[in-house]
Amino acid sequence: HDFVVRHEAYNFARLLQAMEELSRAVDRPVVYFTAVEDLTGLGLHMLAPRGLVNYKTIVRICEEEYPELVKRALVIKAPGVFEKVWRFVSRFFDDGTREKIQFIREADTLATLSKYIAPEWIPECYGGRLRLGSSSECEPVLYCSQPRRVPEELMQEILATWGEVTSSTCRS
Repeated sequence: HDFVVRHEAYNFARLLQAMEELSRAVDRPVVYFTAVEDLTGLGLHMLAPRGLVNYKTIVRICEEEYPELVKRALVIKAPGVFEKVWRFVSRFFDDGTREKIQFIREADTLATLSKYIAPEWIPECYGGRLRLGSSSECEPVLYCSQPRRVPEELMQEILATWGEVTSSTCRS
């Protein structure tokens, strides 16, 4: 539980830092951002009770500590099962937060993203022009010349938090 919360706190601290840097670069305040959540691969098997407790904690922290940081959240590639999941997890959000969340049909992904994001910043896999290295999905943001194993103590904490669902994707 503590690892996940610390990780999300770090992510938000880094986002704030990046927004401050951008504010200086463009010489105007940048006070919020658009989040894009790709739910490819989400399934009911990922809804372990402990993971949901962590999710609820993170949502509460975001609402209390960073209430206006996210202007909108665009949810793309949500699998069919997500409607059931959303009915459950949406209760964790207050009304103002729920209003910021938009679910985008796959056919409308590029058109919707283009309303809020310049095409050069939209990954190719969503129809935009951004490519990092050989990936249209832009995942190699941090390049590592030598693959490394996840430290065992960190792996144990991740598995204790999220369950075995992560074990096949985290181990090398």
